[in-house]
Amino acid sequence: MTVLDAVLTEAVTTGASDIYFLEGVPPAIKVDGIVNPFAGIDALDADAMRAILERLLPVRERKVFADTGEANLSHMHPILGRFRVN
Repeated sequence: MTVLDAVLTEAVTTGASDIYFLEGVPPAIKVDGIVNPFAGIDALDADAMRAILERLLPVRERKVFADTGEANLSHMHPILGRFRVN
């Protein structure tokens, strides 16, 4: 299971409203207004962030993200469902 799959699964299981991926810190999930780091996953390095971004961003969105640092799209996981990504 990838880091992305593990975090998405936990988010669905716990009813999280938000998921945070930031280089240099572990992924975090927000449940009932409280943000907590994801247990069992180390801080994300540049390679881990790149892998997550490549999985989330369609090829056409990658250049826009590289240029602006922003993306607004949805991600459809085959088992867990649809997620809004910003």
